Amino acid sequence: LVFSSATGASVTCPANGAPLAERRWFTKAVALDDVPGLRRVHPNGTLMMSSFAAAAYTARAHRSTCYCTAQNPAGRVRSRDLAITAVLREPYTVRLEDQKAMRGSTAVFRCVVPSYMTSYVTVTAWERDTVPIAPDGRFLITRAGVLHISDVQKEDEAHTYRCATRHRYTGESHTSNSARLAV
Repeated sequence: LVFSSATGASVTCPANGAPLAERRWFTKAVALDDVPGLRRVHPNGTLMMSSFAAAAYTARAHRSTCYCTAQNPAGRVRSRDLAITAVLREPYTVRLEDQKAMRGSTAVFRCVVPSYMTSYVTVTAWERDTVPIAPDGRFLITRAGVLHISDVQKEDEAHTYRCATRHRYTGESHTSNSARLAV
């Protein structure tokens, strides 16, 4: 379970049976308790991780491994381990650098994301003069979000290029500065 400190998250402990099973969460064989404002274990088996400020981060609640058990007179079952990781909401900017390419060659633009955010931020789109770029014969966007412009022409330098990103856990979107291509 990876979640943003800005949003929080919850996970259920699903179990069926008659009579109804008692559901509990554990870490290292110790029952999880509520941590006011950070973590709540509901009687229905739901584990709720609240949103929190960076100053309230604690490894005990935000970077741990736990599991759920369900027990009734018929027996007891245990879930697989659940790794919990809270991702702190940190401000970031993305940038783009001007590129140079020879006529007829391929120009490559890379959206520069701060290293501490690369695991959480993906490139979602590219723009040319604020118009979304659709991959076609000359424009290719790789799975890694890199823009390739093949068969570069002199008129390509009359345009500006920008990349757009999205944070996987917070949903925040950012757009880079504009960059140019010198031919």
